[in-house]
Amino acid sequence: MGDVPMLGDKRMLILSLEDTVNEETTVFIISIVCLAVTQPKQPSHEVWYNFTNDTGWQSDGLVFLLGLINPIYGFGGLDGAVHLGEDCFEPAKAVPRAIVNSLVVGFITTFFFAISMLYCVRDLGAAIRSPTG
Repeated sequence: MGDVPMLGDKRMLILSLEDTVNEETTVFIISIVCLAVTQPKQPSHEVWYNFTNDTGWQSDGLVFLLGLINPIYGFGGLDGAVHLGEDCFEPAKAVPRAIVNSLVVGFITTFFFAISMLYCVRDLGAAIRSPTG
């Protein structure tokens, strides 16, 4: 994979776009298949309104913010867009555009996937109590 940058600008762009389409399609297919085969699904009230704090901490707000640590880890790659600014044309436009596009695509994909999985989880307590929970 280290030789990929030697392909040139056009082929690198095509490879990158193909990879992005492949990743987004995979997330979409996994979400749809899980929603299609999971019966029964969680009721909407459980997904959208019920917040369960079984951590032992008193503050629901703090527990919610601590729960965001794992999803935020996925955005650690935003630093890469800043480093690419050294190698692109018009970095004052390209870098902010890359960061915003990455955040928008990442949020839409993650939100759709997370909501799909919340509808598909049958027994959250059993999942948490499992050895891998």
